[in-house]
Amino acid sequence: MNKNKRHLRGSRWVRSTAVFLLTGMILAGCSQDADPETKEEPGSDPLVRTALTLYKQQCASCHGGGLKGRVGPNLRRIGARMSQEEIAAKITDGGGGMPAFKQELSTDEIGMLTEWLAAKR
Repeated sequence: MNKNKRHLRGSRWVRSTAVFLLTGMILAGCSQDADPETKEEPGSDPLVRTALTLYKQQCASCHGGGLKGRVGPNLRRIGARMSQEEIAAKITDGGGGMPAFKQELSTDEIGMLTEWLAAKR
């Protein structure tokens, strides 16, 4: 009987540790230390420069460097999958696991980021 109690306690410890480690791994995937490189040269276009800066600051931690996806989906061809209006709505209101950015980004910033992403076809 005592042996069974020890086994159950050990089982709970293993489950608790596994949940703790898994949670840490998920949170690390969305950390601000993610590789923000998008492999795109901003050139002299202010829209692209601003969009790249916003992407690096707000998006790369979940969507990865090069738009390749991490915790969030790959955005390399997002303009072929979603309209500009749909992209703007997703950034603004979030949904499907993505947080809303209407409190973090201005309407103009959302517009610039949306225009840049919509061109990814």
